[in-house]
Amino acid sequence: MTLLAYTTLLWLALCLFVIAISDRRRKPGMRPLIAPWLTAAVKLIYPVPLAAYAWALLHLPPVSVVDVVAGLLTLSGTVLTIKAKLDLGTGHSWAGTYRVGQTRTRRGLYGLLPHPMYTGILCVIIGGSIMAVSRLPAVAVAGTMAANLIIAVFLVVVAGRETALLPSPVAVSREDREQPGRG
Repeated sequence: MTLLAYTTLLWLALCLFVIAISDRRRKPGMRPLIAPWLTAAVKLIYPVPLAAYAWALLHLPPVSVVDVVAGLLTLSGTVLTIKAKLDLGTGHSWAGTYRVGQTRTRRGLYGLLPHPMYTGILCVIIGGSIMAVSRLPAVAVAGTMAANLIIAVFLVVVAGRETALLPSPVAVSREDREQPGRG
């Protein structure tokens, strides 16, 4: 793969990731999982690591093995995030909120991971951070890492609260599935 193709792929992934996480529509029945001011603060700081990653992409050459690993992390994180959002469908709400009456889903990636969207976001944060560390001034790296730490802690806390709050989907037993007219 050429440097141009690699860089183009990473820019495309960054743009798709931003689109996937930027759903700010207020949906009916949304309630906070955490203090609303914390959610607002995260919404304000999430562009910081994205801008740092974009800066790193602008200053990519020469590409090292570490850059390839970081790029693969961001690509896989982007795919996880987009697929998880699609799996949630209309049940998706912004991190830090939940929808009243919503149950945990087991569709798609949610059958494999409890929080694939948050996992994807964390992969992008880690990959972008790895790439940014070698290309940004120390003060920018410090600011980016502080923003990443705040976002990561926020996601872990919110994931725990979602798990505790959202009821599990009704499990259908093997016997119920095998009997006609049940499950």
